[in-house]
Amino acid sequence: MLIADNFLYIILKGVFAVTDKDLAIYNNLKIQIDKLYRHINQLSINSRPAYKSAFLRLCKHVAKEFKVQNIRNINDKHVYSYISDKIDDACTASYLKSEMSGIRFIYDQIGDARYRLKTNNDELGIPERDNIKDRTWTDSEVKNMLKIALVEKRYDVYFSIALSKALGTRLHECFRMTHPMARKALKQGFLRIKGKGGLIRNIPLTDQARNVLRQFISYKGRGNSRILNDGDKKTHLCMAAVQRFIAKHRSTDGTITHHGLRHTYAVDLYNRQLEYYLSRGLSTDKAKARAFQDVNVALGHGKDRKDVTRRYLCSVL
Repeated sequence: MLIADNFLYIILKGVFAVTDKDLAIYNNLKIQIDKLYRHINQLSINSRPAYKSAFLRLCKHVAKEFKVQNIRNINDKHVYSYISDKIDDACTASYLKSEMSGIRFIYDQIGDARYRLKTNNDELGIPERDNIKDRTWTDSEVKNMLKIALVEKRYDVYFSIALSKALGTRLHECFRMTHPMARKALKQGFLRIKGKGGLIRNIPLTDQARNVLRQFISYKGRGNSRILNDGDKKTHLCMAAVQRFIAKHRSTDGTITHHGLRHTYAVDLYNRQLEYYLSRGLSTDKAKARAFQDVNVALGHGKDRKDVTRRYLCSVL
């Protein structure tokens, strides 16, 4: 069982500031959008600027993360990365759907775009509705989805669910996992993950996490390649396939998404740490504060994103 004395995380801050080069790329994309926007006459006077703003937010992301310099080259991979970041920030479903409406509309106006945006909301992992704030999975939902994945031999789904439930990994972090990473984690007692914004976190292993990593290593033998990628298939397509599988097999009234497993991990960790601190004689308030901080660090949110952590823990705070 994870105890606080061994709960050591090393946080190395990544570079979050936008560089001069990123800003220059974004300004170039904005000029292209401004030129396109002047010829758009559809929609209401309020909808047009809102949709443009949504697309410009996407442009800021692709300028920083992908260095894309022409709006014609934006594709599903970039949209998936942008929406994944927003989901990780616990943005509401209505906000995410509005963003995608704007992005799709503006993109459709690019007459000579090299690609077509094919990813739907389910594949992006956008929740069905906002009235359910608690996005955690129940134990039965986890077990049932793992069982279905094994029956259908969808090991990409099985391991992405198992890893995220045990370690709180984001979906793209699951697909970055390699045999050497897993073996090193078992040897050192913690998994080193480079997450959002370049932030590095070391996640101590529970018994459950060790068992998952051992299964993970035995899958497809040894090697240095990323284990869950399906041959030469692009990673964002592999991740979309996982989201699609979950959307297909969840209950008819269900709203679970893969990212909800990260919420589940956060709640499980909070309850575990709270119990530990209380057993050590801390007051309830101090125990809650310490447990919350442990979760905040474990998720890689840092001191500036505690509000996001609170949304993850809405069912227990």
